[in-house]
Amino acid sequence: MPRPASNVWIHFRRDEVGKRAICKYCHHNMVSLVTRMRHHLAKRCTDVPPSIRADIISGEEALGAAKQASAMGLHAADALSLHNAQFANMTTQYKPAMMKRDAPPALSDAKNKKPRKALPPASNPALERHDMQSYLAKAIFGAGLPVSVIDHPCFTGLMKRMYPLYQSPGNAVLTTTLLDNEFHAMSSQVRADVAETAFLCLGVESWSFASNRSVISYSVHSPNPAVYAIENTREAPHVPMMLLEHMEATINAIGIEKVATIVADTSVNMKQACDMLHAKFTHLTILPSCAHAMEALVAEVLSLPTFQPLLRVCTTVATFITSNHVPRASFTRVASDMHLDSFGLVTAGADPASLLACVYSIEKHRHIFEMLLGEDLGALDGLEETVKEKLLTLSWWAQLAQFKGLLSPFVDVLAVFDDDYPSLSTFYHAFTLLWTHLQTHPSVPLDVTRVVNKHWHAMRHPAMYTAYLLDPRFPPSSLGNDETNEAFAFLKQLSSPAMFSSLISELTRYTGRVGVFADDAVWASAKECSPLHWWKGFIGSSCPNLQAIAIRVLCFPATSGITHEKRVVLDRIHMQNRHLMNEEQACKAAFVYLNSNVGARPVGDTIFL
Repeated sequence: MPRPASNVWIHFRRDEVGKRAICKYCHHNMVSLVTRMRHHLAKRCTDVPPSIRADIISGEEALGAAKQASAMGLHAADALSLHNAQFANMTTQYKPAMMKRDAPPALSDAKNKKPRKALPPASNPALERHDMQSYLAKAIFGAGLPVSVIDHPCFTGLMKRMYPLYQSPGNAVLTTTLLDNEFHAMSSQVRADVAETAFLCLGVESWSFASNRSVISYSVHSPNPAVYAIENTREAPHVPMMLLEHMEATINAIGIEKVATIVADTSVNMKQACDMLHAKFTHLTILPSCAHAMEALVAEVLSLPTFQPLLRVCTTVATFITSNHVPRASFTRVASDMHLDSFGLVTAGADPASLLACVYSIEKHRHIFEMLLGEDLGALDGLEETVKEKLLTLSWWAQLAQFKGLLSPFVDVLAVFDDDYPSLSTFYHAFTLLWTHLQTHPSVPLDVTRVVNKHWHAMRHPAMYTAYLLDPRFPPSSLGNDETNEAFAFLKQLSSPAMFSSLISELTRYTGRVGVFADDAVWASAKECSPLHWWKGFIGSSCPNLQAIAIRVLCFPATSGITHEKRVVLDRIHMQNRHLMNEEQACKAAFVYLNSNVGARPVGDTIFL
């Protein structure tokens, strides 16, 4: 009779082709030898249940005892007794060395079920101190905190609570060695990213006009944006020739073959420097910073005599309440009773965005002023009588609402620049909505249209139309014939003659929605991701020539510098650390802060539909 199959086969499947066995737990294919199959379950299989592994091990031990007893001439019962005696002897022999005090069975089982903890590696105090100081510098400069905070007792106590071996490096070490380490590490990363790209757009901004500081900032867009350098120019005035020399040195450091486009601020000296730069490097495309151009446009609109009486009342009221504690407390009380912001008034600054925010805050809290004027508790006694009369007049509030409706699209355009690196296509779309609003609004002063026209002709460029044409979020039919022709001419300038015919063929499929572009889901997906990601995917790979141009053009930013919010933060950091850091160290700290907070504010590439 054939030998009966071993019970180990219940854990394996038969592979009849090769006479092999396949483990049901880990699916290991092995030779169908019972001894090897048992050894696999007992020693090698990682997925076998523990109970089955224990049964296999005990069976092997019993089988070994039986073989030993057979060799000694014992019966089966004696063999089992021998196996139990050996196991008891082994347990008794090693119990003092291997086991702790006997625990109750329930506790012992629970303890055995706990996973074994790995021992921590041997600590290196010098390495830990270096890592702690590195993280400390990242936190201080990345968050924009004053460097003096590290010596504050509360901060030191917090650090010692988290890391008992913490020792403060001191202001001197933080602003020299640690700052230099973070600056060089971040600078090396930015330059490594730049070295891997074929083309990039360089943004240049002089801080002498915006912040009255001897600084030039450079940003790169490739398409991952970053601050390339913040250069301290010391005593050198920002005249055209000086700006030209510094821009040329930066372009040569990056690589003249990589820099194809420059976006510069719209100051007079910078314009002259860019003209000389373009005469020297004719392949460069020079774009004006739309953020600076729009700021000048809105500032000129707000300076028109038509709006001055209205703006004067708003700024006077906001300044009076924010600078006097009694009216401010009364305003806060009424706002709390009406479940509004505790204090939502905005004082007007030098920039047009803050002036518009001041006007909007006055209009928003109209009912609070009505309550304060009706209480007759003296909260607004110090305010000019002519201003109070305006606040009591319904016609004045109607004028304010009309002014807000007229300038609402201007606010939307300025909001585009709240993003760190707004795209040129998004700005152009917002500006087209502004222009449509001016054409359809019933009461637009002629001076407003004149100012907008003047600034638009100064900032317009075919790159805007090209970026708008290649942005999948916007329909190509939105462009007029003249704008489309200028976009085609710009595409021809960017491509080689041999590639231009293929480029036009792919562009025809893209604009005509033919082939892969015929599916509406393809265009709907553009609303769910950025245009760059849309072109980088399989959709863009269907037209490789157009894909390369689209990624290059959509990297063009609408601004050459940093946002107003980031500039305010940097000015505050500079003032807080002016006694502990020189201008060179302040530039390094600004570089670390800006690159640590790229895109930190969740402001999307807004579309105004």
